[in-house]
Amino acid sequence: MSLSFYTVDDYIRILRENYEKIMIETIDKLISDEWIASYNYYVGVYTARERYDAEIVRELKHHRDEEIKHGDMLGELLHKRFNTGPRRNIEDLVANSNCGNDPTRSADLLVIAEEQRKGEICAIKHYKEAISIAKIVGDAESAKVFEEILNDEIEHRNDLSEFIAKLKGEV
Repeated sequence: MSLSFYTVDDYIRILRENYEKIMIETIDKLISDEWIASYNYYVGVYTARERYDAEIVRELKHHRDEEIKHGDMLGELLHKRFNTGPRRNIEDLVANSNCGNDPTRSADLLVIAEEQRKGEICAIKHYKEAISIAKIVGDAESAKVFEEILNDEIEHRNDLSEFIAKLKGEV
């Protein structure tokens, strides 16, 4: 039995041949992640509102709103670039996501913030992968959208890290 190995050129050829299908699936998963993240921030806002200052609540609302904006940006990209739309079945969100970040059942804002940070770290990984795929095939339009969202996700991760340090009394 002989093993056959693909060269880098083979992988690039396969990627190019299947790019539309791969990218639609990738974007669909990213949309799921964005909507789950926006809901998790929604939960965090109302948990924070009960116990914390207005600045923290404002920041969490800002993150929530940006996650919704990201979902819209990805939906527009799907429509404009690939002439399709996102999944229509809301029950598929968690199953179809990259990060599967179900909202925690905890009412502890530290636990919620740590879960949100895990989601942001996961999103960063997947946006970097999407950027790489888009750049390999020369899809500058998709890469630009992914890079814009990636920058926000990095900012969210950093904001959450600072917020977690404050909650732990480290700052």
